[in-house]
Amino acid sequence: MSGIRDTSATAPAHDPLADRLELTELTNRLGPWLDDKAFDEIASLYTADVVGEFPGGTVEGAAALAAQARRTHPADVVTHHLTANVVIALDGDEATVRANQTATFNVPGAPLEPAFAVGERYDLRAVRTPDGWRFARVRVHQAWRS
Repeated sequence: MSGIRDTSATAPAHDPLADRLELTELTNRLGPWLDDKAFDEIASLYTADVVGEFPGGTVEGAAALAAQARRTHPADVVTHHLTANVVIALDGDEATVRANQTATFNVPGAPLEPAFAVGERYDLRAVRTPDGWRFARVRVHQAWRS
């Protein structure tokens, strides 16, 4: 025997286009997750050991990230997040994702103008898990606020 083993039959075949589609969908689900206040569904987006870096500080773990999202997106505030310019770099079972996000915040019954709005850049690191792609790191850079 030559010592060279053919692993093509046992190695998982990953389609880069399918990976990009799944990662784009995952990224696009960040806004609705916040808008719908679906914080208990964090495992559908993030790994259990996710690290989140925000202008106000760093959190570690899915429970801490969900708690931070609850604090910044309270139940009495209506939010509307728009995600655009998703750029993905694949590297096997890991990927980096960059996206822009604009979010408006308003209190029901207040004038139609938003209470405030922010423009942010998300830098994300995703990993392939048995349940599909999930974000293991999120870093948010605030570009503007009004």
